[in-house]
Parts: sequence; C-alpha cells; structure tokens
Amino acid sequence: APRRAAASPPLRGVVFVPDLAEVERGFVPSGVGHYPRQFYAEAAAVIAPLLPPPAARVGLARRRSEGSLRALTAAFAAACACIAYSACAPPRRLLAPEGSRVVGVGFGRSGTNSLKQALNRLGFVTYHADQITYRQMLRWAEAERARVNGTALRKEAAADDAADAVIRAGYTATTDFPAANAYRAFLRRWPRARVVWTARDPRHWAESFVSTLGRALPVLRAWPFSFVPEAATSTEYCYRGAGIRLDAAGRPVSAAQAARAMQSRAAEIRRAVPRGRLLELDVAHPDAWGRLCAFLEVPRADCPVGEPFPRSWLTSRRNLELVARAGELLTGALSACPCA
Repeated sequence: APRRAAASPPLRGVVFVPDLAEVERGFVPSGVGHYPRQFYAEAAAVIAPLLPPPAARVGLARRRSEGSLRALTAAFAAACACIAYSACAPPRRLLAPEGSRVVGVGFGRSGTNSLKQALNRLGFVTYHADQITYRQMLRWAEAERARVNGTALRKEAAADDAADAVIRAGYTATTDFPAANAYRAFLRRWPRARVVWTARDPRHWAESFVSTLGRALPVLRAWPFSFVPEAATSTEYCYRGAGIRLDAAGRPVSAAQAARAMQSRAAEIRRAVPRGRLLELDVAHPDAWGRLCAFLEVPRADCPVGEPFPRSWLTSRRNLELVARAGELLTGALSACPCA
C-alpha cells in the first residue's frame, strides 16, 4: 500500500494494514511458522476494499518518518508473534493407529499448548489458537453471532462451518479455544475421535486466565488492533462460548465465576463423552506421556516416555502478563495520540 510522504501532516483515523512484503522480509520474526504471514495476507485482502483512499493507507513500518508510535506498534506486534505463535514443524509419522483423531476440549491456559506439542510429537497435525487464519477467524466470529442471536439450527450450522474449515486445512487434532467450544461439531465429523480434557485446578486456572488471556478483549477492541474486523467477536466466542461472563469492557467478571465455568464444562464433557473415549490429562503429571500414549494406543516402544512432557516458556503466565500489559499501555497511549 502507498505510504504518505514524510512531510505530510498526521492523519487522523488511519487504518494500519500490514504490508505483506514487510512480513516476507521478516517484519514478523522468522521461525514462528506460517500463521502470521498467512493471517496478514488474508486480512489485507479482505480489509483493502473497506479502507479510505490509498493516500490514507499506510503499512506498519519501522521508519522514522512514520513516527515512534508506529515503530512501537511494530515492535509490539513482533513481540506478540514471538510469544504467542509456535513454530510449524514438518509433520511427523503418525505413531497412533491410522486414521486416529483427537478433540481437545480443555480451556486455554490449562495446558493446551503443551498438549498441542505432545500431539504433534506423536504425528498429529494439531489445530490450536496459534494456527487460526483470518478466514477461519471470520467463521468463529459468525459462530459467536449465532450463539448470541441464532436459533439452535443456526448455532449448529455455524459451528459445523468453522469445524469444516479446520478439517479442510488438514488438521487431525484440535486443542485450545476456539475449537474446544465447538467440540460437538468436531465429534460429528470424527465420530470415533478420542477426547482429551486438559485438567487443572479450577481456582489456579482462573487466576492465571484472568491475569493473561482475560485481558485480551479490551486490547483487541482498541486501536490499532481493531483494524482486524471481528477479531474481538471471535475472541468473545472463545470466552463467552465457554460460559465465562464478561463485563462491559470485555474482562471476566471474576476469577470465581470463571472457575465455575470451567467446572461446569468439565461436568458437561463427562456427560457427553463415553468414559472409554475421554482422557482427563494433567500435563504436569509425571507420567503424562505414558497416560497419553496408552489412551491413543501408541505402542510403548514409540512413546517418548524418556522425554519431558512439553512445557513452553513462550506461553508462561509471566510472559503473557507482560504481553497483556504492553498491549494495554500501547492502546492507552495511542488513544490519547492526536494521530489516532
């Protein structure tokens, strides 16, 4: 997209659209997989017709002429990519029986990233929040609108549409929000799939969720992150669709209510899934590998029991709290900026 000249006066209400060429050159750090490049390419294609005239369209760029706030936005986006997105390793040979599928139904911050890495290690191709593309985001946003205003038939159709998009992309397992909220749609398509609930003490989980992911929605609603249509709506599906109540600003009303929502979903899963097809897995359990492999019928000789179960420092509570705080500071500063 054309950039305005350095001498031009500040533009009010500018919509910042990441330039795909900048992404290709490494604006989003390399090593974080295909997701950021694909996401921004799709987002730019969808948003472009909705933008002001070309003169008012600028790409996120690290140029002095664009000002320090724009550079700060770029740095923050890069930091989010480093912390939030996992590298996309080539698929491994499937160690479970051919045709195996896994539906992860646990809440984000309960060990879903660890489960994703473990399933990928066993040869699955796992869909996690890290892997959402822009067009999939639009489907999850539609699932939220259907959840709020739709009939039962429309709710089911919207969830089915989102699940179909994931399956068409080649995934053989799911974990984390938003897919966990559409677990029934995935089970309709994979009727013999195994189901994994990532178990964590509800009180400890809620405290972690409220201080990390629970702070995301107000940031997504604010400029410049609001340039992505429906990002906030799809995030609402992740939280409200799990029974987590939000206040007017988009924050969880309380850790206690979030903990109750987790307990309610756990009870729902136990009622909906036959005992033999459900594994309640604590990723911190010393024999987590053994339990997961036995559940998925991975031969003991192929099970990596000698390896530590995956734990990612990138998604640690401390790091996510730092990202949330940075987002709050950035959007707060930009809201007071005359160029915003």
